[in-house]
Amino acid sequence: VSGDGSVANPFATIKKGIDAVTSGGVVTIGPGEYDELTTIPILKALTLTSNGGTTVTTPASNVGELIRIEAQNVTIENLGFRIVQPN
Repeated sequence: VSGDGSVANPFATIKKGIDAVTSGGVVTIGPGEYDELTTIPILKALTLTSNGGTTVTTPASNVGELIRIEAQNVTIENLGFRIVQPN
């Protein structure tokens, strides 16, 4: 289930948040498990951060590359990923 991107009803995937933010915007990732089954390309300037420096557990079938940065002025702060194989 995917939300509308608000704090009360966040997107279900990190990719949806990245796709929805305008260039130069901020994507705040909450703690939890995100089902990112493909590499997430970042094609515009943005900041990825978490609310509290929490580790995000990301099950992925594609564990070779979670995020591919293809833009300038991308900042990743207070964010950790732990990639696990899906069951």
